[in-house]
Amino acid sequence: MNSAIKAGTPVTLPFGISPISFSLTEAQTGPTICTNTFQPLSGLNADIIDPNTTGSLIRVVDGNGSNRTNEFNLSLSNSGQATISTNKAIGSGFFVSDNPNKTNFTFDVKLTNSGIDVFKSFTGSIENIRPSYVNPSPVPSNYSISKNGGVITDAYKAINGSGDASLNKNDLKWELISVVPIAGQNRPFSPTIQAQDPGGNFVEIGPGAASSWPTVILPANSTPVENYQIVLQENYINNSFIRIIKEDLSGQSNIEINNDGVKIVVRDLNTESIAPFEIDPDGNPTFIQSISNFFGNDANLDPFNVSIDVSLAVYFITWRVKLRVVDGAGLAGDEIVLDITQQ
Repeated sequence: MNSAIKAGTPVTLPFGISPISFSLTEAQTGPTICTNTFQPLSGLNADIIDPNTTGSLIRVVDGNGSNRTNEFNLSLSNSGQATISTNKAIGSGFFVSDNPNKTNFTFDVKLTNSGIDVFKSFTGSIENIRPSYVNPSPVPSNYSISKNGGVITDAYKAINGSGDASLNKNDLKWELISVVPIAGQNRPFSPTIQAQDPGGNFVEIGPGAASSWPTVILPANSTPVENYQIVLQENYINNSFIRIIKEDLSGQSNIEINNDGVKIVVRDLNTESIAPFEIDPDGNPTFIQSISNFFGNDANLDPFNVSIDVSLAVYFITWRVKLRVVDGAGLAGDEIVLDITQQ
């Protein structure tokens, strides 16, 4: 270099390597170029474009310190410019997991020109892609199910954004966001509904129960009186009326499920009992019944307390359910909104 300076000739020997940028998403698979082109730089910071340039990828490590060199290649063009590409088979790739260190890399490269080696280290991260839904498609928004509840037939399935089919179901979590009753109707009082009297006999509850027939569904902003009452527009996510469950019907939860697919479980309204209330099947005794009762003939049924299930007092109720999928790195898919009517 000193001789070249004294002679006034350009300094064309390599002093470094031009800037290197990394770009790769988890959706890309197979051998994929993931850097810009780069080459040696002279002492005057000029690119050295020389077909005689050689180079190698010295090492690649991820954020955990694991050696990942065999997953990448350094290639040189006919002009001596270098690029780095992934060393993946067709259809294979990466996915961004709950451990970002696995897809954060440090690269050490070497280029050689005119017998001089120059080195460079740089970092790169694989870009996370938002998860998406693959089933049902399009996603149904309305279901009808009996008041006895059950499991919705459709399974909701998602992929995490990876283009690699062997990896795109990893680290997925489903979140149940809200369960809100948006509509409902209490069943009109019917004196023909049967209940069991203290003697174990089934009797029609009679018109005497009309005034005490229970209210289950209340308007929005109402204050619940009994634990069985349901207030419209309130969020019942913690009451297990609606839950999510793994596709294999295991692991029910009213908060979240770690799986690539879930189904919806609807609670049996019969599991909620209404507080006992008084019924009088045949009302107050008539004059003749009073005389008959006086002589012990029990012609008039006495009032008694009875309990019924919520489903007997509800004509229908519609739940608006919101859920979504989240990948391991915390990127969420769109909210899925379902209306489920029990009737």
